[in-house]
Amino acid sequence: MRFLLLLIGLFLGSLGVAFRIQLANSQDSLTGREPRLDPQSAAAKEALGDYAQPLSELFPEPVDQPSAAAAKASVASNLQVLRATRKCMGCNLRGADLRTMDLNRANLTGANLTGANFSGARLINTTLKQADLTKAQFRKAILQGANLQEADLTAANLHQAEMLNISLENAMLRKADLSDSELRDSNLKQADLQNVNARDASLYGAILIEANLAGADFSRADLRFANLTGANLLEMDLSHANLLYTIMPEESGYHGITPY
Repeated sequence: MRFLLLLIGLFLGSLGVAFRIQLANSQDSLTGREPRLDPQSAAAKEALGDYAQPLSELFPEPVDQPSAAAAKASVASNLQVLRATRKCMGCNLRGADLRTMDLNRANLTGANLTGANFSGARLINTTLKQADLTKAQFRKAILQGANLQEADLTAANLHQAEMLNISLENAMLRKADLSDSELRDSNLKQADLQNVNARDASLYGAILIEANLAGADFSRADLRFANLTGANLLEMDLSHANLLYTIMPEESGYHGITPY
């Protein structure tokens, strides 16, 4: 223990010496004097030992962040590209207003769409794979056949969205609002739906194999013919849900609910 404390003391002492040398040299440069001791000189390195290094490395200058105006201009420019080409892969559309837009068959793979507003937009067969859609708004949007594999929809609002036959495989949907939405025949394999609100949602024939449904609210949801094999149903609310012909996990305790 004493040896460890000694090492810590030597290290802090070396840092203090380096700082004093740098401060003295800075003062000398202001007064026109020759620097008293170069921190990288042989004498300084001998005094400091293995801890000798420039203060710029110990305390690097902060990296300038893009201004709000520059970020807004970037989004506006990318929005023009999207409208003209229906392509904007990996681009910045953070907070973009895309309400009621026709984005059918557009390619937005890997785009930053955090907080973007798609309310009432048409996204039929649109590619949003691996896109960041955190807190995005999709109220009453149409996403039939859209590809959202591995997309991040954390806390997104998909209330009354039409999502027939879409792919949400491996997507992140924690705390998303799926209430009264249409997800018939959709693929949500291994998706993370922890704590989602899916009240009154239709997931008729949906694939939820190995999905994380812990704490999710599926009360009054339509899960007929859905496949929940291997899904995590911990504290999931299935009150008044329609489970006709639903394939449930063996360990779920819902044996006997499905007719077969």
